[in-house]
Formats: sequence, structure tokens, C-alpha cells
Amino acid sequence: MNIYMMCSTNNISSLHIRNIESYATRLEEKGGHTVYLPHRDLNFGKENLIKEIDICKQKRKAIEEADQIYVYCNLQPEEILFDMGMAFMAKKIIKIISVVDLYNLPKENSSNLIEEWETKGAI
Repeated sequence: MNIYMMCSTNNISSLHIRNIESYATRLEEKGGHTVYLPHRDLNFGKENLIKEIDICKQKRKAIEEADQIYVYCNLQPEEILFDMGMAFMAKKIIKIISVVDLYNLPKENSSNLIEEWETKGAI
């Protein structure tokens, strides 16, 4: 399965980023999935001289090619809102990845739009 792993990497600790990357690696190695992790897989070109629109185009292509979208939301989701809109328009199935999943903690029940989307599948 092709998975697009949507996550904000601004203003989070390097430990958090390592755990996100470890989670993606587990999906690839143990699950046999192909995982697109934007901060790892985007082609920024020579000397990082890529335009924001080109980044959006790369992400859009990866979202279109994904079977599922895994969403990791931290306390600053603004960075992924545009990507979530693209996933919604593409009618993609999402799975919420949280600190609970990264650290194997007990999951609390809460209700919001993203969890409803995850529960119902492509809406």
C-alpha cells in the first residue's frame, strides 16, 4: 500500500521527528508499505531553491498516488491544513497517527472532524 504520511515538522523536537521517521520505517520494513514522508522525500532541488508552489505540486502528486493518508497532528496543525484539503478533495481514506501511536500510549476517546473522517473512510 502507498501511504502519504502528513505531519508538521516545524517547532517540534528532534526526538518527535525521529519517532515519526521510525514509525514510517516500521510501516515500510514490517508492513511492506511504501511511505512518502514529505520532510524526507520532497525533492528540494539544488541548494534548496525550490518554490513553494513546486512543493505543493510534489505533495499533491504524492497524495494522489497514495492509497491512504496517515495524519500526525501536533499542537500546531496549520502546516498540514493545505495538505489535508488536498486529501479531502481527492477523497482519500485517512488514519490518525498521534503521540499515542508513536509512543504506544493508551488512546483517549475524543471526537472531532478528523476522527469522524477516519472512521467513515473516504467521504
